[in-house]
Amino acid sequence: MKVLLTGADGPIGTQLVPHLRERHQLRLSWWDPAPPPGVPGWARPGDDVRLADLADRDAVRSLMDGVDAVVHLAGLRGADAGWAELLGPNIDGVHNIFEEAAASGVRRVVFASSAHVAGGWLPNGPTIIDHHVPVRPDSLSAVTEVFGEAVGRLVSDRWGLPVICLRMGDVAEQPGDDPLRAWLSPADLRQLIDRTLTAPVRFGVYYGVSPHAGSPWDVTNAEHDLGYHPVGAVR
Repeated sequence: MKVLLTGADGPIGTQLVPHLRERHQLRLSWWDPAPPPGVPGWARPGDDVRLADLADRDAVRSLMDGVDAVVHLAGLRGADAGWAELLGPNIDGVHNIFEEAAASGVRRVVFASSAHVAGGWLPNGPTIIDHHVPVRPDSLSAVTEVFGEAVGRLVSDRWGLPVICLRMGDVAEQPGDDPLRAWLSPADLRQLIDRTLTAPVRFGVYYGVSPHAGSPWDVTNAEHDLGYHPVGAVR
């Protein structure tokens, strides 16, 4: 497939680029108002790298040309992010990605949400948090992720675009000391993205996390629908 990876310069994108490059034809999108000269360190000479502000509808439209699938990682994250800075990338940008993907005949969009959309339940909420537990965002950034999931649902229902929303944990080699913190190992990240690009799902919301002791995050529906079988830390 030809896959558009937005946010290719981010902490998750840079881990996925080498993996996806082996399997698909990639178009890599990033945004920096003052980009350094030359090829960015996560890309290779000859890569299809596009500098694009996703809040610009025309720029997003140009990214979709000839694309089969979109893995949308771009966005502003962080508990302290304010509404003014979130509006462009996380609201207008997300809306543009979904609308232009549907209009351009893209066959699938994978949207990177996060476990923070239900982070407000912690530490005294349900002992198991799965896709049936109502959202309870713990920040404005997480509120915009809920918005992204809702737009994905709308576009999928209205135009039949397959959309998979991944409520991903923090990507790291090891889970850390807080058992309640959602964690996703790099190996499981790679597996999860591979599964979402091929699973016969019209629309779904899944927690993208790895198993660790004391974790409340449940991936049963991802195991069933996507064939995701997390292995956790690989030693």
